[in-house]
Amino acid sequence: MEKDGYYYYCLGEDSLEKGKQKDAIEFFLASLAKEDHFKTHHKLAAIYKENGFNDKAEQHLEKAYFLNPNNDKVAIEYSQMLITRNQINDAKMIIVSILKRNKNYGPAIRLQKEIV
Repeated sequence: MEKDGYYYYCLGEDSLEKGKQKDAIEFFLASLAKEDHFKTHHKLAAIYKENGFNDKAEQHLEKAYFLNPNNDKVAIEYSQMLITRNQINDAKMIIVSILKRNKNYGPAIRLQKEIV
């Protein structure tokens, strides 16, 4: 039986729980080689950001957002990244779209107030 992207994603999650970030990265990359999925990109973005690999983190966060722009957590993190890049109008549009879907989403409300 061939192992799919989810199989490697689960191995990556297990590695993260055990504190083995390097192994997790390898498993997440293997997962992406099988199947492009926003959660996998989001996990890689978090690991890379935590370890100071900001360019890689931003690339994966952007991919996660474009694969699933309706995930509010990813959308907020992507908006925050856009703000740091001084792409305020793009960030505002994303925040507005979040609040149209989920008018009580606290992180979007707070971020919107910060960039007014």
